Amino acid sequence: MQKLSRQDLMTLEQYSVERSRVRAEVIAHKQLRNVQVGPNMTWCFEDRTTIRYQVLEMLRAERIFEPAGIQDELDAYNPLIPSGCSQSPTRISSARTRRRPPRCTSCASSCRPRWSGRLRAAPR
Repeated sequence: MQKLSRQDLMTLEQYSVERSRVRAEVIAHKQLRNVQVGPNMTWCFEDRTTIRYQVLEMLRAERIFEPAGIQDELDAYNPLIPSGCSQSPTRISSARTRRRPPRCTSCASSCRPRWSGRLRAAPR
């Protein structure tokens, strides 16, 4: 999935005018991406649309309009957009997995590969 760039975002003025429409569309979109897992847990699968909305909301809330600030937000949220890679990592140490998610060996990026292994609790 393609990462977000500044061209994908609206200006604060434009977003202010279209916010209610965008919000309604994203809420409807998110309902299709939520999975209820038992009585106390819901999984929300993020994508480019939901992350774009989150970035726009953060820019609006923090009144960020400078290019460097916008790029900082994009840099923070772009890793949350799935890359579409589903390769399993070849070797993962439990110590490394506790610190950060495994890296995909096929694309060498920080995508979140499918992994069916179990994480062990860190020794206390």
